[in-house]
Amino acid sequence: MDGPDHSFALEPDELTEMVKSVRQTENALGNGSIDVQDIESHTYEVARRSVHAIQNIAAGEQLTEKNIAVLRPGKQEKGAPPSDYDALLGTTTSESIQKDTGVTWDKITDCKDE
Repeated sequence: MDGPDHSFALEPDELTEMVKSVRQTENALGNGSIDVQDIESHTYEVARRSVHAIQNIAAGEQLTEKNIAVLRPGKQEKGAPPSDYDALLGTTTSESIQKDTGVTWDKITDCKDE
């Protein structure tokens, strides 16, 4: 019998295919969580930016835009997160920091905005 919905009604095999496509789409969209996957962990460690010395810094020296920068660590020791860069500017080191080494809060004497 003809009816008002026949032009867009699905046959059983078409419904099966549609449900399969919807499930694939749901899977592709994920759960909304953004996490580092196991396969990405190595890249995450060497490519995630952090604060590093761009020249040798003596103990007691003040951190400035001329001696620290936000860089990818590669195989070097990671520094503080990029969000700490501005807070680190103007602080004084408690120990010497070699060029390319990560700048961390434990190497600072006056942790003003840690």
